[in-house]
Amino acid sequence: VFLGATGGVRKIRDRDDVGAAQVDAFARFCRLTWPKVADGSLPATLSFQIVEGVNEARWEWAAAKELFGSAFAEQGYDCVQLLAAGGASVQVGIRGMSTAEAGTPPVSMPLGSGGAQRGFLADVAAGKATRAALDDGLSLDAADAAGRAASDAILADKRGNEAAAIGQEAGKAAQKASSSPQALDARLKSLGSARLSASEATVQGDSGGFGGSSPGESAPPWPSKEGSYARLRRLIDAHGPLLLPFAPIRGGVLAMSSFADVAELGFA
Repeated sequence: VFLGATGGVRKIRDRDDVGAAQVDAFARFCRLTWPKVADGSLPATLSFQIVEGVNEARWEWAAAKELFGSAFAEQGYDCVQLLAAGGASVQVGIRGMSTAEAGTPPVSMPLGSGGAQRGFLADVAAGKATRAALDDGLSLDAADAAGRAASDAILADKRGNEAAAIGQEAGKAAQKASSSPQALDARLKSLGSARLSASEATVQGDSGGFGGSSPGESAPPWPSKEGSYARLRRLIDAHGPLLLPFAPIRGGVLAMSSFADVAELGFA
Protein backbone atom coordinates (compact mmCIF):
# COMPACT_ATOMS: atom_id res chain seq x y z
CA VAL A 1 0.00 0.00 0.00
CA PHE A 2 1.24 3.48 -0.90
CA LEU A 3 0.36 6.13 1.68
CA GLY A 4 0.78 9.69 0.43
CA ALA A 5 0.60 12.75 2.67
CA THR A 6 -0.22 16.13 1.10
CA GLY A 7 -0.43 19.81 2.06
CA GLY A 8 -1.18 19.47 5.77
CA VAL A 9 1.79 17.19 6.41
CA ARG A 10 4.02 19.32 4.17
CA LYS A 11 3.27 22.23 6.49
CA ILE A 12 4.13 20.14 9.56
CA ARG A 13 7.39 18.98 7.97
CA ASP A 14 8.44 22.48 6.93
CA ARG A 15 7.29 24.21 10.13
CA ASP A 16 10.29 23.42 12.34
CA ASP A 17 12.63 20.64 13.49
CA VAL A 18 9.97 19.18 15.78
CA GLY A 19 7.53 18.84 12.90
CA ALA A 20 10.17 17.24 10.68
CA ALA A 21 10.99 14.77 13.47
CA GLN A 22 7.32 13.84 13.82
CA VAL A 23 7.08 13.07 10.10
CA ASP A 24 10.32 11.06 10.21
CA ALA A 25 9.01 9.04 13.17
CA PHE A 26 5.86 8.12 11.27
CA ALA A 27 7.90 7.18 8.20
CA ARG A 28 10.03 4.86 10.38
CA PHE A 29 6.87 3.28 11.78
CA CYS A 30 5.60 2.57 8.28
CA ARG A 31 8.93 1.10 7.23
CA LEU A 32 9.92 -0.90 10.33
CA THR A 33 6.97 -1.45 12.68
CA TRP A 34 4.07 -1.94 10.28
CA PRO A 35 5.32 -5.29 8.89
CA LYS A 36 5.46 -6.64 12.47
CA VAL A 37 1.87 -5.66 13.37
CA ALA A 38 0.21 -6.46 10.04
CA ASP A 39 -1.58 -9.80 10.06
CA GLY A 40 -2.77 -11.83 7.14
CA SER A 41 -5.71 -9.51 6.48
CA LEU A 42 -3.47 -6.45 5.95
CA PRO A 43 -0.80 -5.75 3.33
CA ALA A 44 2.65 -6.59 4.60
CA THR A 45 4.23 -3.44 3.15
CA LEU A 46 3.21 0.16 3.84
CA SER A 47 5.09 2.72 1.74
CA PHE A 48 4.88 6.29 3.09
CA GLN A 49 5.84 9.40 1.13
CA ILE A 50 5.12 13.12 1.35
CA VAL A 51 3.60 14.16 -1.96
CA GLU A 52 5.01 17.51 -3.08
CA GLY A 53 2.61 20.14 -4.38
CA VAL A 54 3.34 19.71 -8.08
CA ASN A 55 2.71 15.96 -7.92
CA GLU A 56 -0.43 16.45 -5.85
CA ALA A 57 -1.73 18.75 -8.58
CA ARG A 58 -0.69 16.34 -11.37
CA TRP A 59 -2.28 13.31 -9.75
CA GLU A 60 -5.52 15.07 -8.81
CA TRP A 61 -5.88 16.43 -12.32
CA ALA A 62 -5.10 13.06 -13.91
CA ALA A 63 -7.75 11.44 -11.71
CA ALA A 64 -10.29 14.14 -12.60
CA LYS A 65 -9.65 13.66 -16.32
CA GLU A 66 -10.06 9.90 -15.99
CA LEU A 67 -13.26 10.13 -13.96
CA PHE A 68 -14.99 13.10 -15.63
CA GLY A 69 -13.49 13.28 -19.13
CA SER A 70 -16.42 11.62 -20.88
CA ALA A 71 -18.99 13.75 -19.05
CA PHE A 72 -17.18 16.94 -20.05
CA ALA A 73 -16.91 15.74 -23.67
CA GLU A 74 -20.67 15.15 -23.77
CA GLN A 75 -21.15 18.82 -22.79
CA GLY A 76 -18.86 19.97 -25.60
CA TYR A 77 -15.70 20.64 -23.58
CA ASP A 78 -12.42 19.31 -24.93
CA CYS A 79 -10.59 19.60 -21.61
CA VAL A 80 -11.32 18.93 -17.95
CA GLN A 81 -9.99 21.92 -16.05
CA LEU A 82 -9.53 21.52 -12.33
CA LEU A 83 -9.94 23.66 -9.22
CA ALA A 84 -9.42 21.38 -6.21
CA ALA A 85 -8.97 22.36 -2.59
CA GLY A 86 -8.40 20.69 0.73
CA GLY A 87 -7.56 21.88 4.21
CA ALA A 88 -4.05 23.10 3.36
CA SER A 89 -3.70 23.70 -0.38
CA VAL A 90 -5.49 24.46 -3.65
CA GLN A 91 -4.59 22.77 -6.94
CA VAL A 92 -5.30 24.36 -10.32
CA GLY A 93 -5.01 22.56 -13.66
CA ILE A 94 -6.19 24.45 -16.76
CA ARG A 95 -5.83 24.34 -20.53
CA GLY A 96 -2.22 24.93 -21.54
CA MET A 97 -0.85 23.04 -18.56
CA SER A 98 0.02 19.37 -18.68
CA THR A 99 0.22 16.37 -16.36
CA ALA A 100 3.24 15.15 -18.33
CA GLU A 101 6.68 15.64 -16.81
CA ALA A 102 7.88 17.63 -19.85
CA GLY A 103 4.93 20.01 -20.00
CA THR A 104 4.00 23.08 -17.98
CA PRO A 105 2.81 21.58 -14.69
CA PRO A 106 -0.40 22.45 -12.87
CA VAL A 107 -0.13 24.69 -9.83
CA SER A 108 -0.47 23.99 -6.11
CA MET A 109 -1.02 27.00 -3.85
CA PRO A 110 -0.72 27.01 -0.04
CA LEU A 111 -4.25 28.35 0.48
CA GLY A 112 -6.28 25.93 2.56
CA SER A 113 -10.02 26.29 2.27
CA GLY A 114 -10.52 25.13 5.84
CA GLY A 115 -8.11 27.67 7.28
CA ALA A 116 -9.46 30.44 5.09
CA GLN A 117 -13.01 29.76 6.19
CA ARG A 118 -12.07 29.51 9.87
CA GLY A 119 -10.24 32.83 9.73
CA PHE A 120 -13.22 34.48 8.08
CA LEU A 121 -15.70 32.99 10.54
CA ALA A 122 -13.50 34.03 13.46
CA ASP A 123 -13.63 37.62 12.22
CA VAL A 124 -17.42 37.42 11.91
CA ALA A 125 -17.82 35.89 15.38
CA ALA A 126 -15.60 38.59 16.89
CA GLY A 127 -17.64 41.37 15.31
CA LYS A 128 -20.97 39.89 16.42
CA ALA A 129 -19.77 39.31 19.99
CA THR A 130 -18.33 42.81 20.21
CA ARG A 131 -21.53 44.42 18.95
CA ALA A 132 -23.68 42.27 21.26
CA ALA A 133 -21.58 43.29 24.27
CA LEU A 134 -21.90 46.97 23.37
CA ASP A 135 -25.65 46.57 22.92
CA ASP A 136 -25.77 45.06 26.42
CA GLY A 137 -24.15 48.21 27.79
CA LEU A 138 -20.66 46.80 28.40
CA SER A 139 -17.57 48.97 28.09
CA LEU A 140 -15.39 48.91 25.00
CA ASP A 141 -12.69 47.03 26.89
CA ALA A 142 -15.21 44.37 27.92
CA ALA A 143 -16.61 44.23 24.37
CA ASP A 144 -13.09 43.78 23.05
CA ALA A 145 -12.59 40.86 25.45
CA ALA A 146 -15.86 39.33 24.27
CA GLY A 147 -14.82 39.60 20.63
CA ARG A 148 -11.41 38.08 21.23
CA ALA A 149 -12.87 35.16 23.19
CA ALA A 150 -15.43 34.44 20.46
CA SER A 151 -12.73 34.56 17.78
CA ASP A 152 -10.47 32.22 19.72
CA ALA A 153 -13.38 29.82 20.21
CA ILE A 154 -13.99 29.59 16.45
CA LEU A 155 -10.28 28.98 15.82
CA ALA A 156 -10.51 26.19 18.42
CA ASP A 157 -13.25 24.57 16.27
CA LYS A 158 -16.20 25.63 18.42
CA ARG A 159 -19.56 26.15 16.76
CA GLY A 160 -21.00 29.62 16.23
CA ASN A 161 -23.48 29.46 19.09
CA GLU A 162 -20.81 28.09 21.44
CA ALA A 163 -18.44 30.88 20.46
CA ALA A 164 -21.15 33.48 21.07
CA ALA A 165 -21.79 32.10 24.57
CA ILE A 166 -18.06 32.04 25.34
CA GLY A 167 -17.72 35.62 24.15
CA GLN A 168 -20.69 36.73 26.24
CA GLU A 169 -19.22 35.19 29.41
CA ALA A 170 -15.79 36.68 28.69
CA GLY A 171 -17.33 40.13 28.23
CA LYS A 172 -19.23 39.90 31.50
CA ALA A 173 -16.11 38.75 33.33
CA ALA A 174 -14.07 41.60 31.89
CA GLN A 175 -16.78 44.11 32.80
CA LYS A 176 -16.91 42.79 36.37
CA ALA A 177 -13.13 42.96 36.70
CA SER A 178 -13.04 46.51 35.36
CA SER A 179 -15.69 47.57 37.90
CA SER A 180 -13.58 46.69 40.93
CA PRO A 181 -12.48 49.61 43.18
CA GLN A 182 -8.87 49.20 42.08
CA ALA A 183 -9.78 49.26 38.40
CA LEU A 184 -12.04 52.30 38.81
CA ASP A 185 -9.29 54.19 40.63
CA ALA A 186 -6.80 53.44 37.87
CA ARG A 187 -9.40 54.47 35.29
CA LEU A 188 -9.97 57.85 36.92
CA LYS A 189 -6.24 58.54 37.05
CA SER A 190 -5.90 57.84 33.33
CA LEU A 191 -8.82 60.00 32.19
CA GLY A 192 -6.86 63.25 32.25
CA SER A 193 -4.38 62.23 29.58
CA ALA A 194 -7.08 60.28 27.71
CA ARG A 195 -9.29 63.37 27.41
CA LEU A 196 -6.40 65.35 25.96
CA SER A 197 -5.70 62.63 23.40
CA ALA A 198 -9.36 62.48 22.43
CA SER A 199 -9.51 66.25 21.97
CA GLU A 200 -6.50 66.18 19.66
CA ALA A 201 -8.03 63.36 17.63
CA THR A 202 -11.30 65.27 17.27
CA VAL A 203 -9.50 68.37 16.04
CA GLN A 204 -7.77 66.23 13.40
CA GLY A 205 -11.12 64.82 12.28
CA ASP A 206 -10.49 61.29 13.60
CA SER A 207 -13.44 60.53 15.82
CA GLY A 208 -12.75 56.75 15.82
CA GLY A 209 -14.60 54.12 17.77
CA PHE A 210 -18.29 53.38 18.11
CA GLY A 211 -20.86 56.08 18.73
CA GLY A 212 -21.21 56.94 22.41
CA SER A 213 -17.73 55.77 23.43
CA SER A 214 -15.94 57.48 26.27
CA PRO A 215 -13.15 59.98 25.59
CA GLY A 216 -9.90 58.29 24.77
CA GLU A 217 -11.48 54.94 23.94
CA SER A 218 -11.28 53.52 20.45
CA ALA A 219 -13.15 50.73 18.73
CA PRO A 220 -11.81 47.19 19.08
CA PRO A 221 -9.51 46.57 16.09
CA TRP A 222 -11.49 43.73 14.54
CA PRO A 223 -11.13 43.38 10.76
CA SER A 224 -14.18 43.94 8.63
CA LYS A 225 -15.59 41.43 6.18
CA GLU A 226 -13.87 43.43 3.45
CA GLY A 227 -10.60 43.04 5.37
CA SER A 228 -11.06 39.28 5.40
CA TYR A 229 -11.70 39.25 1.66
CA ALA A 230 -8.62 41.40 1.09
CA ARG A 231 -6.44 39.03 3.11
CA LEU A 232 -7.59 36.06 1.04
CA ARG A 233 -7.18 38.03 -2.15
CA ARG A 234 -3.55 38.80 -1.27
CA LEU A 235 -2.87 35.09 -0.85
CA ILE A 236 -4.38 34.32 -4.24
CA ASP A 237 -2.71 37.27 -5.99
CA ALA A 238 0.68 36.12 -4.72
CA HIS A 239 0.32 33.14 -7.04
CA GLY A 240 -1.18 35.12 -9.92
CA PRO A 241 2.01 35.12 -12.02
CA LEU A 242 1.80 31.32 -12.21
CA LEU A 243 -1.71 31.48 -13.68
CA LEU A 244 -1.76 34.70 -15.72
CA PRO A 245 -0.02 33.19 -18.81
CA PHE A 246 -3.08 30.94 -19.19
CA ALA A 247 -5.76 33.58 -18.57
CA PRO A 248 -8.56 34.05 -19.37
CA ILE A 249 -9.78 30.63 -18.27
CA ARG A 250 -12.56 29.49 -20.61
CA GLY A 251 -14.63 26.33 -20.75
CA GLY A 252 -15.74 23.87 -18.13
CA VAL A 253 -14.08 23.81 -14.73
CA LEU A 254 -14.48 21.01 -12.21
CA ALA A 255 -14.45 22.24 -8.61
CA MET A 256 -13.59 19.42 -6.22
CA SER A 257 -13.33 18.76 -2.51
CA SER A 258 -14.02 21.56 -0.04
CA PHE A 259 -13.48 24.51 -2.36
CA ALA A 260 -17.15 25.32 -1.77
CA ASP A 261 -16.03 26.69 1.61
CA VAL A 262 -13.96 29.35 -0.16
CA ALA A 263 -16.65 29.95 -2.77
CA GLU A 264 -19.06 30.86 0.01
CA LEU A 265 -16.72 33.72 0.89
CA GLY A 266 -17.27 35.35 -2.49
CA PHE A 267 -14.73 33.69 -4.77
CA ALA A 268 -17.24 31.60 -6.70
